[in-house]
Amino acid sequence: MGIDPARIQTGEQLREQLQELFHSGGWSVHRLADKARLSAATVQGIVKGTTRLPQTRTLRKIVKACGQDPEPWVAARGRAIQAAKQLVASDPRFGGRHDDITALDKVRAEFRRQDRPCVIVLFGSPGVGKTMLAEQWAARVCESGIFIGKALEPLNLRGFSAEGPLTRTDVAKALLQRLGVSSDLVPREDDECARMIRRHLEASSHLLLLDNVGETEAIRDFLPKVGTSIVVITSRGPLIGFGVKEYLVRREVRRLSPDGSLELLTRWLPERGDTELDDRERVAELCFHLPLALGIVASRLASDRELRFQDVAEQLEWRGTLRALGGTRSEETNLETVYSWSYNALTPAARRIYRLLTLRLGEGIDAYAVALTGGIGLAEADEMIREFRDTGLITSRGKRFDIHDLLYDFALARRIQEEEPGAAFEFYSRVLPAYYGCVNHAFNVVNKQNPMVDAEFLADWRNDDGTRTVGADPASASRWFGEERANLVHLATAACELVPPPSEAPRLAFALFYFLDIQHHWGTWASVIEAGLRSADALNDLWSKARLLRDSGRLRYVRIRDLHDRLHDSDSGDTAWRADALTACSEATGFLNASADHYRRHGGHPDEAIVVQRELADVSLEVAKLSRRQEAFTLAINRYRAVEDMWKRSTSSVRDVSLLSLQLPMSEAYRLHGDLDAAQECLKTARDMLASGAVSHANLEPHLYRHEAALNEARGDLEAAAACWDRTVALFGDTEERWLHRARALAQRGLLLSKLGNRHARDSLQDARNLLDKHDSPEAAVVQTWLDRLSERSSPAH
Repeated sequence: MGIDPARIQTGEQLREQLQELFHSGGWSVHRLADKARLSAATVQGIVKGTTRLPQTRTLRKIVKACGQDPEPWVAARGRAIQAAKQLVASDPRFGGRHDDITALDKVRAEFRRQDRPCVIVLFGSPGVGKTMLAEQWAARVCESGIFIGKALEPLNLRGFSAEGPLTRTDVAKALLQRLGVSSDLVPREDDECARMIRRHLEASSHLLLLDNVGETEAIRDFLPKVGTSIVVITSRGPLIGFGVKEYLVRREVRRLSPDGSLELLTRWLPERGDTELDDRERVAELCFHLPLALGIVASRLASDRELRFQDVAEQLEWRGTLRALGGTRSEETNLETVYSWSYNALTPAARRIYRLLTLRLGEGIDAYAVALTGGIGLAEADEMIREFRDTGLITSRGKRFDIHDLLYDFALARRIQEEEPGAAFEFYSRVLPAYYGCVNHAFNVVNKQNPMVDAEFLADWRNDDGTRTVGADPASASRWFGEERANLVHLATAACELVPPPSEAPRLAFALFYFLDIQHHWGTWASVIEAGLRSADALNDLWSKARLLRDSGRLRYVRIRDLHDRLHDSDSGDTAWRADALTACSEATGFLNASADHYRRHGGHPDEAIVVQRELADVSLEVAKLSRRQEAFTLAINRYRAVEDMWKRSTSSVRDVSLLSLQLPMSEAYRLHGDLDAAQECLKTARDMLASGAVSHANLEPHLYRHEAALNEARGDLEAAAACWDRTVALFGDTEERWLHRARALAQRGLLLSKLGNRHARDSLQDARNLLDKHDSPEAAVVQTWLDRLSERSSPAH
């Protein structure tokens, strides 16, 4: 419909218009993110339509960066929100739950079509708005005209409350009273009461809300098995163990979306209109989009007309949300009190583990983490997780769970109040060795026989739970590290800052290097190295310092190598990066020489010491590539040959695989030096070693073909080079871990095919550009330049 924000009426139309604005301006995600001063992930979510509605301030920045007046777009956003609101009943206390209401309507329609009773369990963390959602949806059902029956008065079972839960007998009597059974007809036996309740619910249609249920046993025997009654149950946990699975649906109620939070605030504070939008968004974020917290804020704003959203936001930031909202008189609206009801329902052992979990991140926690935290087995950890889930203290996410921010703050406060001073040190001393073993196991699975794996530790490490958690294949191990990465980084850096640090702290800090390197988390890696070096100094741990100094040098080396491996347009004349790279090479050499000195003083771990010499040779090759001086290539070759001699004299189990991996960079050094026969001999040695079966290296083979492609191109055999690039692309595959290698190989293949006049050149370049675009890589622009040139050469004018 063309770019016209005045015509936007729905969220879908707003998303389409923003996408059209992006494409019509010829933007890339990174360029628009830079101009709008937003993260690339935020811009990508908007232009790809995965963000339902951008926040107001984000929308302003995007459209202003595109040269548009933001105000019509902000107004369009408001119309889109109003359109969504009309789909939900207009209870002034209720809002932000369109998706939940729609899902519950679908559930009800399906059970109605099947002429069955409908039992819905709404579960979630305390304060997330389960009761409000249940009440609103129940009212909607009654007002729809579709449900022909009687709505019973809701019953609060007080599963989590100061008074304690209702007994099963109390629940039965209360339900019979609501069903109209006179007190003199109520049976004395609980089982008879249960049968009478079921008969009433099955004989005619009723709508019953059972709120704040603590345990399945409290209500299981009362639920209908036939008929068309509707029972809505709210609980902090999912209530496992009902006998009516075919009639039961569970739905987890999660925190509101940013737009849902703003809608709720507007409904609760209609007199404030749509003012202070940016500050409203800040308040919603600081309340972590929890309806209970938002309700406390709205109550304060309603009672004090002089109080602004900006004032509230500043109070929440200064005092912390939990403390700032913890002083309400009503127990039911006091966050700390509401959370304490769940916390106190845990067993003492579970309470302690819940407290200690705040020594790690509150996201992506699995059973193994719980087991390590409590010093228990996985089976017992699963029981603990069930306790957390049944009391609403966690939010499940597949096989992992999260403790949301306010509950995390609550648990942290309890840890500070209730734990002994040495609890943190004891925790780290138990957890760090286990994760050190896990990381080394994952490293060894992905890159077998790497000299930097702590094979000696793994030989003595007997941790079946850890190895099962990580997995035994490269994909599982890489996925495990990706899921645990943020927590491992947090644990390593936090432990390194303790005074004194645990002895395992700098060792874990070092062990993270491999995955942080290959997954390109280089900024994080730098922070971990700094923390690790400080703790190694504090412990006077010579070995850890040698390893971490090596990491410091390697980090600089891999950044230089990446600059060389990046796709560069040779016609652009951009060589400014070379001076910075030479400086980084000098820094890398300094750190690696310091590492070598520490290994000599330590006197142990000779394999690691040889790796440092190998990496000094790698840096020498990068210097030679930058300077293009023959003597620099000669120096690199001599260093590689010296390292080769070291490995040949070694009796280590990693000797052969280390000699194998050495052949590729040595071949590159010979090729760039102009000695193509020596380069070919290095590659032949590598291929013969692989063919013999005596040594294997799954990650090396595609790189071997890449080097053979470069060598064939240097010989002028472009057809053979193209065949090697074909094989390289195929071996890199389509895995997430190797996407960048694959994209660069596709681009180099396309560039070579264009020299050959091959019609598949464009396909290869387009595949490379699409893959780079998918990951928001700036190298996509280089490939686009090559595609444009290819189009110019194939045009009739040429």
